[in-house]
Amino acid sequence: MLAANILREYGVRNSKNYFQTDQGSRYGVPAANVMGLFILEKLVMDTAFTAPASNRYATDLMRFLRGSEDSNKTRLKLGLISLVHFPILSPFVAKLTGSSLSHNFIIGEYENLKNDVDALLGTSRLGIVDRAIRRAEQYDDHDFSAFLALFKQHLDYFTDHQFLETELFISLSLVKESLRKYRNMMTLVIASPTDTYSSDNRISERSFSLVKFKESVNHGLLTENLWQIAIAKASSTSSWLLNRPKEEQLRLIWRAMRTKEQNRRESIQARDNNLLQFAQNNNIGEEPDEVFSEDDDCD
Repeated sequence: MLAANILREYGVRNSKNYFQTDQGSRYGVPAANVMGLFILEKLVMDTAFTAPASNRYATDLMRFLRGSEDSNKTRLKLGLISLVHFPILSPFVAKLTGSSLSHNFIIGEYENLKNDVDALLGTSRLGIVDRAIRRAEQYDDHDFSAFLALFKQHLDYFTDHQFLETELFISLSLVKESLRKYRNMMTLVIASPTDTYSSDNRISERSFSLVKFKESVNHGLLTENLWQIAIAKASSTSSWLLNRPKEEQLRLIWRAMRTKEQNRRESIQARDNNLLQFAQNNNIGEEPDEVFSEDDDCD
């Protein structure tokens, strides 16, 4: 996410929206971001290079991808994520996302994925990266093809292929083990081969969205109330307040609530002033220099 933070902080936009966050998305985020980093690396690094030294995103990114002898190793290790995700894992998930899938079809897709993973693993780790590249070349997608070409360029200048082969072999072995567990779970389900299921969770997620929102609000209120009650009991404030006349109790509670609200507003105002000062010091909010030419297919 370092690259995404760099582009977002300096107002660099592109219509293809390469970079994603894990907010509201639980699948494929690292693979998409790695592909975006490969394709937009020059833009990301140019933006990071011109950032102030105090920008931690820029500093970390420059250190990882330009500042050491292991920069290309780091880049290629990240690239392994996208190299396997898009040609093999992504089509599997796409096929199993639907509202009416037969039990037999689901088991069959698990078998197909197992065969794909076994074909990459082979009999040993030797040559596993080359096998993954040959498999990836069959995947028809414009952005992924651009990523794959860049990945192979960086690979040409990398000599420690044993490192990459070990990394990919271990990762795919873990994938195979998880796949075995999930497939066994499906085979234990007592069902007819023609029984259908829905593997799309969007309907259930929408149904529970309001409940989840209310639950989070109530949890926050509960935590806040418990904290205030604990403080009041520890300091004997509640006992002291109960001994006051009713009118004085109401007046003291009203004054405390008013003071709390005033402090909250002052805190927000102070935060806004700090943000404005930071923006002025770093020229944030001004019209950015042109990043894309008129010929680029970008908004």
